Amino acid sequence: MHSPPLFDAPGSCVLAVGTYTEILPHVQGRGRGIHLLAFDGATAAFHERQVLTGPVNPSYLCAAEGRLYSVSEREQDAVLEIFAIEDGAAALRAAALRAVGRVAVPGAAPCHVSVNLPARQLYVSNYGSGELLCFALDADGLPLGAPQVIARRGAGPRADRQEGPHVHYAAATGDGAWVYLCDLGTDTIARHQVRPDGLAPAPARELRARP
Repeated sequence: MHSPPLFDAPGSCVLAVGTYTEILPHVQGRGRGIHLLAFDGATAAFHERQVLTGPVNPSYLCAAEGRLYSVSEREQDAVLEIFAIEDGAAALRAAALRAVGRVAVPGAAPCHVSVNLPARQLYVSNYGSGELLCFALDADGLPLGAPQVIARRGAGPRADRQEGPHVHYAAATGDGAWVYLCDLGTDTIARHQVRPDGLAPAPARELRARP
């Protein structure tokens, strides 16, 4: 693999791109895994730095404090994988991902992951089974034990897509005090309070969107 020069032009950066590696009902996945790309802001060209072929359906990625978090979007045996981002900010030429952790994800089809740095928490949204998972993070950014499971109930008017809850996004406010989740299955946005030991099980407020 050819190593491009270190890019100094404005806009130059390193990107991690997740893909679907399996054919699923909603996507003809033929990806290879996670691609680490260097983008040259001067030429608008991408240079492939690394391909991790182990992860299965790493459909969503999240970077925080030198870690890259990946969820495998599978109906069974889903996992959360954690990679160290080595020298990504200092030198595009040396950027690399190194596996540092892997934990099982209860539920089905996790489709989103986010990190709440002030609270040292990580959230996984399970689209298939409709839960929000809350993992505590240690000082190295690795999950501590089993996650808290926030189960949801309800349905929406479209029987083909809203037969039950489908959580597909959850993220904290800037101060880390609240988490907002979006539930496609119930057309609802819910707000949960962040606690030292996890999240308040019941939302403090819910907004039901137009069906």
